[in-house]
Amino acid sequence: MSITKLKSLLALGGLILVMVAPVEAQQSEQHRHGHTSSPAPKNKEIKPLPIPTLTIPDVEVLDQEGRKQKFYTDLVKGKIVVINFVFTTCKSMCPLLATNFSRLQTALGERLNKEVFLISVSTDPETDSPERLKAWGEKFKAKDGWTFVTGNKEQLTPILQVFTGDGPRTGYHIPSLYVVNGLKNAHRPAYGFESAENVLKLIDELAN
Repeated sequence: MSITKLKSLLALGGLILVMVAPVEAQQSEQHRHGHTSSPAPKNKEIKPLPIPTLTIPDVEVLDQEGRKQKFYTDLVKGKIVVINFVFTTCKSMCPLLATNFSRLQTALGERLNKEVFLISVSTDPETDSPERLKAWGEKFKAKDGWTFVTGNKEQLTPILQVFTGDGPRTGYHIPSLYVVNGLKNAHRPAYGFESAENVLKLIDELAN
C-alpha cells in the first residue's frame, strides 16, 4: 500500500486501518512463505459403500412337499429369489408377511417360477413340518415358484443367522426380506412389508 493511500485511510478513521491491515499482513506472510490462499475445496461426490458378499449356507432342508433340497444349490444358485422369514403359529406379523408375498407373486405374473422365485423360511422348524407349511401356504394361494422351507433346528440355524442375525425363534422378529441374485452373487435387504412395486424395482435393479 502506498504512503499516500495509507494517509487517506487514516484520515477516514482508525477503524478502517484496523480492518485493512490484518488482511494485508496475512497476504504478506503468505508471500514470504511462497504460497497464496486457495479457494475452499468443492464438496466431493459421496459414493455409496458396496454391500458385502453374502455367504449363503448350502445346508439340506425340506420344502413344503417334504422333498430334500440344498438351500443354496437347489433354491438360490443361478436364480433371482426373494426370501422372507415366517412361522405358522404367528397370529400377527407373519400372516401379513405372507399376504405381502401373495401380492408380490401376483405382481410378478408369468415371471414367477421362471425368472423370479419366492422362498419363505420357517423360524420355528420344530413346529413347522412340511405338511403344516403347505397348508399354511394354501391360505395365501401360494403358486409354483413359492417355496416354503423347514428342517431341523441345526439345519435352519445357519440360514437364519446369515439373513436375520438370529437363530430359530417364535415371538416378535424384525419383518425383513432379501432379494438375492444368485446369478451375480448380489443381494439387497428390504423391509418385510415393502410394497410389491418397490420389491419389483429391487429385483430389476439386481437383474441389470
